[in-house]
Amino acid sequence: MFFDKKKKTVHSLKWSIPEARKTVKLDDVTQTIETLKTKAKFLTGGQFKDVIYSKQFGETVFAYFIIRTDIRTEEEKLIFDGYMLEEEDKLNLNVSSSYSIMPNLEKMGYFEVFERNVTIWSFTYLNLPVNIYSVEGFGDYLEITLPETKIENSRKLAEANVLKILHLIGANPNDVIETDVITLQLLKTVEEQQKQG
Repeated sequence: MFFDKKKKTVHSLKWSIPEARKTVKLDDVTQTIETLKTKAKFLTGGQFKDVIYSKQFGETVFAYFIIRTDIRTEEEKLIFDGYMLEEEDKLNLNVSSSYSIMPNLEKMGYFEVFERNVTIWSFTYLNLPVNIYSVEGFGDYLEITLPETKIENSRKLAEANVLKILHLIGANPNDVIETDVITLQLLKTVEEQQKQG
């Protein structure tokens, strides 16, 4: 007799668990890159000059527009990073054309907060985006993105995979900072400005 195997029911949440970023400072960026090259899928990389525009939506909630210029090709593009925002705030921005936005960033409430020279290596490992940022004058960081999901077990799996990535590169899970590299650099920039003035 044949029996139908019952599929496990996947319970979907009413509201999504938002995207999250986990960052760790690297002591040896070269070793980390070599380790990831042997285990992870390399996607892209390059050297860039970034101009960061920021808008604060709450005490610890920021959104960014990044004008990124490839140092080798001088190609310029506008990148929006608003993973901290609520869905309704994101919708207002995604419908606009990037070329029409660039001259109007300040009218939209985004102000230039700093410029940086950065080298980026992008990988994917265990279905998670893993980026290494080597920021001139700020340091070397590994940033892992946990995608937005409505399935609680997906987030638990992503969290477990973060630990595997940290173990792979020899990083201590206790050293993880629950934010992105741009926000870390912004907070340091603000702190330095307050000390000076």
